[in-house]
Amino acid sequence: MAEWIEVDRAGLAKQLSRKGKAWVLYELIQNGLDEDGVTQVDVKLDPAPDHRGYVRVTVEDNAPEGFKDLKHSWLLFGESPKKGDATKRGRFDAGEKFVLSLCKEAKIESVTGTVVFNDAGRKLSKRKVREAGTAVELLLRCTQQEAKEALEACKGLIVPPGITLTLNGNKISHRKETSSFEAPLPTVLSDEEGNLKRTVRKTKVDLYEVKEGEEATIFEMGIPICTTGGDDNYHYDVGQKVPLGLDRDSVTPAYLRTLRVSATNELYETLNHESASSGWVREAASDERIIEAAYTKVQDERFGKKRVNFDPSDPEANKIAMAKGYTIVYGGSQSSGEHANNKRFGTTQAAGKVTPSPKPYDENGTPLVTRSAKSEDEKRFERFAQDLGSLLIEREPQVRFATDVTWPVAATFGPGSDLVVNVGRLGKKFFRQINSSVVELLLHEYSHENVSDHLSYKFADEIAKLGARLSIHLATNPESKLKEYFN
Repeated sequence: MAEWIEVDRAGLAKQLSRKGKAWVLYELIQNGLDEDGVTQVDVKLDPAPDHRGYVRVTVEDNAPEGFKDLKHSWLLFGESPKKGDATKRGRFDAGEKFVLSLCKEAKIESVTGTVVFNDAGRKLSKRKVREAGTAVELLLRCTQQEAKEALEACKGLIVPPGITLTLNGNKISHRKETSSFEAPLPTVLSDEEGNLKRTVRKTKVDLYEVKEGEEATIFEMGIPICTTGGDDNYHYDVGQKVPLGLDRDSVTPAYLRTLRVSATNELYETLNHESASSGWVREAASDERIIEAAYTKVQDERFGKKRVNFDPSDPEANKIAMAKGYTIVYGGSQSSGEHANNKRFGTTQAAGKVTPSPKPYDENGTPLVTRSAKSEDEKRFERFAQDLGSLLIEREPQVRFATDVTWPVAATFGPGSDLVVNVGRLGKKFFRQINSSVVELLLHEYSHENVSDHLSYKFADEIAKLGARLSIHLATNPESKLKEYFN
């Protein structure tokens, strides 16, 4: 009876040609790595001078029980024994068949027998010819350049501990992971009836530093799947089956995001400004699964610990913050997810809360309570401020005193306004003598008579101009009454 389905080997080969040839070696190597008790996998690629456009490939392992059921070498989508084990790489029972579609000849020799594929078809012998392990020999359609590239790609494999992998006799060194962590990740397992089901399982993920010339890659138990397409600092080696399509060459964006969040939560203490500003960390910082400590570290490295969010409701507060050395975090510098996490954690406060504008100029603020000078020190300060005002801004402002310790402003002044000084902020000691601190404060405040913006060049120029006017006055007027205050 004719089978329902037939496979056009030539057509399948054409579909697979876009994948290059490294995946062929990956498939054969992973089969060896998946066998219980294996400690050695050897790969050889030799020229095939009598077959132009082909190379001879041999992959041999030393698994004690070998290839348990040789029919799986030709039965597509059979009940793979790996389907129910998350720590085995296979699931579709398709890899060997895809490899065979590219071959002119092939032989699989194992403990359980030998199967040969050639122009005559398929021939199976169950005669035992090996005491252990499996050897796969292929006459593979492959150019010398493709073979060279495939061998080079295999040098990037992450060899599991306790296993030796050689390529044409050269041992592939074991890479040292940078860090490891456990995370709940999606995987696929078969149910009691053999149907593949998606589930979430906690597994180990090893991180390896991306070296110069490498692209960050996701590995499935040492076998590369795909690059991340981003600026990740690490390769991710997942210790269980990764949910993949039949092509086994990509993961979903959600899966990659989960890896990035988990890695950032694990390694946040190692972040610096460059890595905290990278795309993969920014993506993690936008995710609701980011932990507070990791999110805070990202913000500290990107903007510094002394930072405030731009506050459109209090423009003057933003200017005060900048004048005091704060970094202003503008809305466009963060994603909506980062903003949501900032709101959740309260990591960065609005400028209006950290450096609020003076209450007299805040329409929504509580009115500031002031009083006249009380002590002799305050009265002397008042006289000096008025005499200095007469000289510098040609008027004697009324001086009012506030005692509000919650008001984060030392003094305030504006065109035609009173001078308000905050004893609660400056302290009583500030008024005990007229010194450079007092002069510095008044020069700053009187500059606001003509310039309000702390951050403009005009404001700095105005302070310099008033300072020069005072210096010339004192130098050319020996009898100036201002000198009396310094005695």
